[in-house]
Order: sequence, then C-alpha cells, then structure tokens
Amino acid sequence: MTSQCCAALLHLAEERTNTQENSW
Repeated sequence: MTSQCCAALLHLAEERTNTQENSW
C-alpha cells in the first residue's frame, strides 16, 4: 500500500475508535 493509503486507514481507524470505542 502507499503511504497515503496507510494514512487514510489510520485516520479512519482513529475516527472509529473515538466514536465507537474500538468496535471494529
């Protein structure tokens, strides 16, 4: 994956963690 892709995934992961508290 590209660095942009990884950064996007990390950003989404942070948002999900903040809003849903690790409910992947």
